[in-house]
Amino acid sequence: MSILSYRHIRANMIILLILFFLPVQLCFMLSSVSFAYKIHKTIIQFQQYNNKQKKYHNFSLQKKISQNNKERFSREEANSTLWSNAFNFQKTFNTQVDPRTGLFFVHIRAGSLVSNTGHGPNINLEVNYNSNSTANPDNLRQGWSWNLTHFNPQNNQLFTSQGQSFNLQQTSDGHWWSRYHKLHDLKIDGSKKKHFRITYANGLREILNHQGYEIRLEQQDGMGVNFSYQPGTHRLTSICDDQGNKIDLVWHENYLTVISHDSNGKPVRINLSFINNKLRKVTLQSNQNQPDQGLYINYNNNLLNSLHYSSGIEKRITYDCNNAMKIALNNDSRINASCVVVREIINPGSFQPKSVISYAYDQSSHNEHNYLGFNSGLEQLPGMTTDVLFEAPVNYTYKTTEDNGLVKQIRTYNKY
Repeated sequence: MSILSYRHIRANMIILLILFFLPVQLCFMLSSVSFAYKIHKTIIQFQQYNNKQKKYHNFSLQKKISQNNKERFSREEANSTLWSNAFNFQKTFNTQVDPRTGLFFVHIRAGSLVSNTGHGPNINLEVNYNSNSTANPDNLRQGWSWNLTHFNPQNNQLFTSQGQSFNLQQTSDGHWWSRYHKLHDLKIDGSKKKHFRITYANGLREILNHQGYEIRLEQQDGMGVNFSYQPGTHRLTSICDDQGNKIDLVWHENYLTVISHDSNGKPVRINLSFINNKLRKVTLQSNQNQPDQGLYINYNNNLLNSLHYSSGIEKRITYDCNNAMKIALNNDSRINASCVVVREIINPGSFQPKSVISYAYDQSSHNEHNYLGFNSGLEQLPGMTTDVLFEAPVNYTYKTTEDNGLVKQIRTYNKY
């Protein structure tokens, strides 16, 4: 066979193979395109079905709301209806029990001031309650005070805006110092007949008048705010920055109105109502067509024992004043120094379960140690300013217990 005939045969074979496999490839390609089209069509149908379900779900949800909650919401829907009021309310009212001391505290935001066009110092004015306090320095009634620095010249006690308190002693060069405050984070200058000046490590300076009330707060750059008081009293009447922006406090016979402004410049008013010489009600007036938010306060033997929020939340406090924190006066006697919280009941309302928290303070143990240094071998003498706990032996410890029914926390503290 010649080379030419061989090449001819091979060419014919190639043509035959191409003619054989070409239809197969075309069929495979067509089937792939058809399969992809079917998938695309299925996806479109699924999306259309899903959109119909969303529209139906939204319609059903609106129908439930319009029926005044006659049908039970799911957990997610219920949570979404509870967030709005609760979080706005907690920004204004806050309470806590100190498990170390057994004291009950309330913090109420009364007003705020972004001073000097945001350059500071900014002010968040609060009225605070301390269950261990019988003082009334700001005419807010027993146990209540502003979160402003105050010095009591009668007993040389300093209460700072940070919530700390120190018993001060004066040195020969005119400086004041606290024996038990070891941090170099503040310096006090002045005398009882002149202004006090407290300088903090961050550069802030507080100036107090000779009666111990704060009259100015300023930064290192000189910008600050001034505090004004009613003549002849210690009633705070305004907090004003260097540019005239301010918080106004208007005193009436049985209530106090605090007027500040929000970020939009709208006035925000909070009323503090006094009944039978006690702070009984705090009301946050709404700027919109909504009911005012309020906090209602009850007492038992001058101790705050219940709080009722307008949102339906209720908090009840039980104290122990008979077997409470003890201090030793001498070798033969002991007294109860303060009442302590032993139970806190929180009722959130809306058919939700109550929360019960119990507190104990090492009273059942053999040593009866506490934060006052009881049974440390030292005595608290009348008029004595010694911190017995600080002077206690190095190995002195005490315990407290917090139990909410699910988790029990036992805290152990040393003398520091």
